[in-house]
Amino acid sequence: MKLSLLFRLVGAAVFVQVALGGLVTFNFIDAGVHIVWGIVLFVLALIAVAAVAMAKPRPRQLMGLAGAQAGLIVVQALLGFITLGSGSQVVAWFHFLVAMGIFGMALSGTFMAMRVERTGASPSPQMSSG
Repeated sequence: MKLSLLFRLVGAAVFVQVALGGLVTFNFIDAGVHIVWGIVLFVLALIAVAAVAMAKPRPRQLMGLAGAQAGLIVVQALLGFITLGSGSQVVAWFHFLVAMGIFGMALSGTFMAMRVERTGASPSPQMSSG
């Protein structure tokens, strides 16, 4: 599977997750749906990490981004459960802000992966010689 397609899938899953979070916030759906979709999202993020790790040559920046994204999803889950348990609006806002960060990482990862696929090199900037 192409890395850029995988990051697009992660981005789409994050978008759905944010929409489900809004539906939970306004009591249109049960929080369980949001939680299950979060697990699906985490699995997709882990698949992205594994796919980047197996790429030859391994794009270091994309690897760091994919790993950080998976880590933020874990933080996101903790914030979500704290929000459910406490009802804190402050924690809920942090939960939402982290979600936007995860979405941004998915978009950035898509463009980095597209560059890697096009050039076959790491997405780091090239030094000019003159």
